[in-house]
Amino acid sequence: MLQRDPAAELQTAVKLLENVARMSPELDQVQLFRACHLLSVNGDAEPTGENLETLWREISMRLQAASDQQAAVTEELEALAATDPRKFNPEQVWILVKAIKVLSQLLSFYTREPQ
Repeated sequence: MLQRDPAAELQTAVKLLENVARMSPELDQVQLFRACHLLSVNGDAEPTGENLETLWREISMRLQAASDQQAAVTEELEALAATDPRKFNPEQVWILVKAIKVLSQLLSFYTREPQ
């Protein structure tokens, strides 16, 4: 088993925060930490330079697509919530299945182990 080096991990995290802040100065603190988390769990151990920019663009597009899907499913679920669940038809059940899948994708996007 590999030994963790907390000091080196902290240094890597600070460097990533600085690089992302420089690359995307419009991000507030929460967005900055979210971006660094997503970069950490979805990419290289230490993305830098062009690799960091490419990875950030890819993750941003994936996150936007997942957010758009989630927004669309939310609208469908809100409409579905107004109906009697005892009278659901197959299409309404399919909406529930899609919602579960979209939420599962978002959750795994945020919680996967670093690669």
